[in-house]
Amino acid sequence: MEPYTSFIFSDFRRAANDELIYEYSIIRERLTYQVNKYLFFRGIAEYNKFKKQLLTDFLVSFTYVPGTVMHLGYGSLYNKTEWDEPQNRYLASNSFNEVQRGFFFKMSYLWRT
Repeated sequence: MEPYTSFIFSDFRRAANDELIYEYSIIRERLTYQVNKYLFFRGIAEYNKFKKQLLTDFLVSFTYVPGTVMHLGYGSLYNKTEWDEPQNRYLASNSFNEVQRGFFFKMSYLWRT
């Protein structure tokens, strides 16, 4: 098991009076588990505090021989917003709501003669 955590922080201030305009921080956690020499699983979670977004990605990869591989993945994006029908606009929310999702499958086969 191979966990990895990173934290990125930036801020923007006015040069004249050092007034804080905004702060931008991103926390990213990645966990990889190698079951055997053929199969591994990976999960990634990333939180963007400025945009109030949570990104999740999952990947399963099977490599039979170099060049012959199969990938299966899924990802989602969550925002702290919700749709308000009477006002016909998005409003801030206390909980995460899924706004995008994606699924993919990829295979490649190495043909040797």
